[in-house]
Amino acid sequence: NDIDLVHTQGPGSLDMMTAIACRFVNIKFVFTRPVMLNDLKVSKIKKILFNLFDSFTVGLSHKIIAVSTDGEKRLKDRYKKSQDKIVKVFNGIDLSIYNNIEKNDTEFFTISMCAQLTVNKGWFDFLDICEKLKTKIPNLSAYIIGDGPLYSDIKKRISEKNLNDFLIMTGHTNNVYDYLSQTNLYVMTSYREGLSVAVIEALASSLPLVIYDFAGSDDQVDIDQNGYIVKKGDIDTMVAKIIAIYDDKVKLDDMGKKSRKICEENFTEYVMVENYIEIYKEVLNEK
Repeated sequence: NDIDLVHTQGPGSLDMMTAIACRFVNIKFVFTRPVMLNDLKVSKIKKILFNLFDSFTVGLSHKIIAVSTDGEKRLKDRYKKSQDKIVKVFNGIDLSIYNNIEKNDTEFFTISMCAQLTVNKGWFDFLDICEKLKTKIPNLSAYIIGDGPLYSDIKKRISEKNLNDFLIMTGHTNNVYDYLSQTNLYVMTSYREGLSVAVIEALASSLPLVIYDFAGSDDQVDIDQNGYIVKKGDIDTMVAKIIAIYDDKVKLDDMGKKSRKICEENFTEYVMVENYIEIYKEVLNEK
């Protein structure tokens, strides 16, 4: 194959092996670092090794792409000698899928969260939030959109908390927007993200956001304009912010419109691809 440039996006071992291979055959190498290695839930020894390998990869790379402002800053702080290599490119989605969403007339106020059913997504926090909201929002309904290893555990916890009457687990779906289109507000309790594509889909669906302070949240939420960012694990504040939006129907509508505008300005597939192309051109023109 006549290859001029290779672009990888982890895991770290793949990035390192590709960097070495590209150096051997004199091909330009770019990699995306969506999640910071120090955020991984691994042993201290593994973390040290991962960072050593990553430093080696950085040295062999021509560009390092961060997907959030927080990620860009953290990479530049860590790799000070390679700051000129580090650039930011937001993830993007095809907005055409979300252009004609119309919410059904319903008496329910629906919240939703979409993610893999894994521990780092904070699903049991989401259930605790739902349990507290149940006593404060009489017409509440909720979607858990996704599948994963915690499916049975989450289903069991739903029964234990007596949430079956308003909380629906969708399982795996290729039509996330079908559920988001019937949602009034989006919640995200993840403890670790690069730049959440699920949150971008919520922005595209014109939903107010109440999300944890994971990487990228500052890029996706304009505080008090389209939602709120809450400290990880602060269930009571999450509940309070959701209720504040629920109680103000004008704010609910205005925040939704602002979310869509933020998505159109920052998180489209077109803008993402154009940015990648410019980076590739720049790297290929380097001597």
